[in-house]
Amino acid sequence: MGQFQLSNTAYCAVLRGTDATVTLPQSQISQLPYLVIGNKATISSSGYYGYISEIDVYGNSFKFKPAQDDGILESVTPGLLNISEIITISQ
Repeated sequence: MGQFQLSNTAYCAVLRGTDATVTLPQSQISQLPYLVIGNKATISSSGYYGYISEIDVYGNSFKFKPAQDDGILESVTPGLLNISEIITISQ
């Protein structure tokens, strides 16, 4: 089971129970084919995690769903997935 890290390049509002969208930089778009629905995605700054629910293979983003019972999936800034946030993908 491998891990790799991806960077977010756009702010994303993450309301309780909603999926977070991670927008990749041009240099990391080549990593999209390695993502699989169900892979674990962890926000490095907060430790919140979820599971990949959607992959935009023709674009530059993917979404992941919160796994915590409280439905929270955010960076250290409440309600946001910040720019430059590191997301660790576990396969």
